[in-house]
Amino acid sequence: MAIPGPGAVMVLNEARLAHLTGRDDLSKRANQDCAALLGSIQHSLPPYATLLLALDFCAREPLEIVLAGDLAAGPGAALLKGVRTAFLPARVIAHAGGPDGTRAAKLIPLLEGRDLPGPPAVYVCRQRVCKLPVHDPAALAAQLMPGAR
Repeated sequence: MAIPGPGAVMVLNEARLAHLTGRDDLSKRANQDCAALLGSIQHSLPPYATLLLALDFCAREPLEIVLAGDLAAGPGAALLKGVRTAFLPARVIAHAGGPDGTRAAKLIPLLEGRDLPGPPAVYVCRQRVCKLPVHDPAALAAQLMPGAR
């Protein structure tokens, strides 16, 4: 069983949280922590797979995925499965709605205005610019494909 290194998990979590909240201080800290851990990769690469994921995340603009609506069953569950099964290491995922939807939107600007009434939807975004929401797993898969713009 592979166990990710705690330092790498910390860096990846810092980078994701920085991206979701827009906090530059967290982004700077993630980059500093990543740089501090890089020197140890030269000695033994296998334990550092998670650090490489964190490095990839910090080096490019991650994909931003917003799930909206009820994800418990039916169409919502199918959309959630589509997001979970796609290999997208440089991504952040947030859920708009639910009992804490208003509070979450204050903490995560990407969620603002995404909890709209209607069927479950997924917004695929980059740099807080989103494509049209999708309600169908096939349309979602097309938007999540590498190179899809």
